[in-house]
Amino acid sequence: MPLLPNGSSEDRAIDAFLAAVDDSLARHRLVARGDRVLVAVSGGPDSVALLVALHRLAAVHAITLVVAHLHHGLRGTAADADVRRVEVLAARLHCPVIVHRVDTAAEARQCRLSVEAAGRRLRYAFLRKTATVHGCHKIALGHQRNDNAELVLMNLIRGTGPLGLSAMRPLRDDRFIRPLLSIDRRQILSFLEALGIGYSEDETNRHLHHRRNWIRQELLPLIAAKANPAIVDALNRTAAIGRDEEDWLARVAADLYRSALIHQDTDAVLLHCGTLTELAPAARRRVLRHAIGCLRQDLHRITLAHIDAVMGLIAGKGPARSLHLPHRLRLRVAAGRLEIRRMKRPLRQAEQAPVSWRHELTGPGRIAIPELGLEAEAGFHPGAPRPGGVDAGQWSAFFDINAVSFPLIIRSAVPGDRFRPAGAGGRQKVAKFFIDHKVPRSLRPNYPVVESGGRIIWLVGQRLAEAVAADSSDKGPLSLAFRPRNLNKDLFQ
Repeated sequence: MPLLPNGSSEDRAIDAFLAAVDDSLARHRLVARGDRVLVAVSGGPDSVALLVALHRLAAVHAITLVVAHLHHGLRGTAADADVRRVEVLAARLHCPVIVHRVDTAAEARQCRLSVEAAGRRLRYAFLRKTATVHGCHKIALGHQRNDNAELVLMNLIRGTGPLGLSAMRPLRDDRFIRPLLSIDRRQILSFLEALGIGYSEDETNRHLHHRRNWIRQELLPLIAAKANPAIVDALNRTAAIGRDEEDWLARVAADLYRSALIHQDTDAVLLHCGTLTELAPAARRRVLRHAIGCLRQDLHRITLAHIDAVMGLIAGKGPARSLHLPHRLRLRVAAGRLEIRRMKRPLRQAEQAPVSWRHELTGPGRIAIPELGLEAEAGFHPGAPRPGGVDAGQWSAFFDINAVSFPLIIRSAVPGDRFRPAGAGGRQKVAKFFIDHKVPRSLRPNYPVVESGGRIIWLVGQRLAEAVAADSSDKGPLSLAFRPRNLNKDLFQ
């Protein structure tokens, strides 16, 4: 059978597949007449079917194609065979082909990423650069319906919001297109079989230690067998609903952002804290992500913990007056305004080598902690604490005088610090406590520790140690509170 049969030689599988791709191109306006389209072809069934279908439909949509293939430097002779397969297919279709080789393992080591994450970064960088060099308006990717379902499920397992539920889009950034997103894997394989076109199978797709492979080969079939035979359809419906709702919420967030906006340029955004604090938490998170997105389009490394840290900064719930986020973003609050600034120099060195400090309270009284702009005040509280008045997770606490004594050492946390967090049932490193409670690395130097008798009795702002807190039956407990030195400002602003 010829590579692209005509007329009566085309069977129903070919007609149905081409019709589905054609419908996707038109319905989502993925291409315009005269577009030059870069087609990412790995050699697997999805990308091969994508290239063949687009070639078949090129005249109808008045588009021209360029083929791109990235050799990741990971699979030895199998990857070399993929290159030859793609080059042969591109030649038979009379399409120019660009092949590039990278060292994904080295990229992963250098950037401290997983091999999968490093490969994705290199792949998209290659596609963007190649599209620019060769004047391509769109970049076509071979993701299909099953891929989309797998991503929804993977995001749910990881923990996600509406954006994660919306999964992939047919059109992203007005450049990346996914014409196969409404087509399932069986239809793709039937199309290739009908045409007699070969493709490669990546053996790493069978390795179950990759979470996505486990979801594809184990979890989805189990759900289909035990709960919902149409689970792929259900997950794709969820994604479609999520995309529509995400688009609407993004427009709402943009309006709210404009209401809080004081100033915006290419390097900084300035927002009014009062307007932000009046918003519901969900809306505030949306506005903050939108603001960060105005400075940095890629928000992959901006997590919920980061956004919640910014919300704490705005509300004054913590000692930090500024914090650093991934992508060289620095945030600080002053005079009721939140400044988000994109820094030109890396911030890692400052983050990895925080300044150590130490102060000593020898008895009741007050001392300044200039490193944090705070004052610490200790004293013996008259009478027993009121029920519910002991709040070890915030910035004041009452201690059992039989369990702690002066001097109290107030200092920065240092590597190797350990304490017994109340309710945790054992000794734990302070660093691990920060990790377990999702405290962003940039915030950690701003949480002091308090020592008494050579042991940590309080990780300030986070948790008291075991067996040191006063209760409502204790008379005259020791109180310790942290306050901003400038009382005209909100706490820890």
